[in-house]
Amino acid sequence: MLFSSLIFICAFFPLFFALYYLLPKRSLKNALLLVFSLIFYAWGRVICLPLILGIALIMLSNNGSDIEKDICADRITLPVVLGRPRTLVLYRILLGAWIALLCIQPIRDYGLIGIVSILFTILLGHRPFGFLIRAKLDPRDRIRQMKSVTGANLIGNGFLALACGAAWLLQILKL
Repeated sequence: MLFSSLIFICAFFPLFFALYYLLPKRSLKNALLLVFSLIFYAWGRVICLPLILGIALIMLSNNGSDIEKDICADRITLPVVLGRPRTLVLYRILLGAWIALLCIQPIRDYGLIGIVSILFTILLGHRPFGFLIRAKLDPRDRIRQMKSVTGANLIGNGFLALACGAAWLLQILKL
């Protein structure tokens, strides 16, 4: 979807704008902004969605782990507005969606190559992904959280990109 497309100008933006101003709470407005952003970016290229969710998880992991520092510094971040319990719920939803996309999209788009990429992701990524699944966004685990989410991004999105490249190469070579 482009900013100049009719669907954006006549449907997407007016719907977002109306819902945004009808919602009473800032946290709900931020959640709406997140959802509409993901829909907007996924509209044209769904393949980019795992990368976007992975980057969002890096930001949410960082900000969710240091809510107290942000409050002391008067920084208004999404986790500060939501609070730790709701931030953890959002984190788990995004993490589940990201893992699901990393499992479904390679098979759907690349077949056997996608299955191989998933197997390599599981083989090399079981530690960082396992930590992320158990994480509580505790400030004491912030460094490990950031290492895990970065490693999981490199592994998960990296093997997805390799599957895409391998499928493209095979298509060119017509194998």
